[in-house]
Amino acid sequence: MRLSATVAAVGILGNAPGAGVASDGSKGAHLEWTYHPVGTPHLPGEPKIARPDFVPPVPISVIKPRHVPCTPSDAFGEYEAFVSAEGRVSSVTSHREPVDGNQCQRKYIFPAIRHWRFTPAMADGKPTPVYLWIGVNIR
Repeated sequence: MRLSATVAAVGILGNAPGAGVASDGSKGAHLEWTYHPVGTPHLPGEPKIARPDFVPPVPISVIKPRHVPCTPSDAFGEYEAFVSAEGRVSSVTSHREPVDGNQCQRKYIFPAIRHWRFTPAMADGKPTPVYLWIGVNIR
């Protein structure tokens, strides 16, 4: 099975601050992408996302690949992206082995995620880097 996706519209989920979903809305099988912040790289101490003044990153641009010629199981998965204090995705890893992704993920999924842009997450009134959990589902 081959999957096609178009540029995504982004919506913020009402019950999960800082969470979002991107879906192409087409009929048939397509990729649905969900994401939310899971942590900050500052240790020791409490994670900044647990602080009441934490403001999660807000998507500016979430673009999905137009064509993903992979099987659904190759594209489906859970990933982690590091979003810099400037709002750019600088790294993406898979939650499954291999963590650097399979061939489909390295060629289509990871490059698409690296092009996502956000307003920076904020803590203590300052931009802060953040890790995002990203789920890709087949609908």
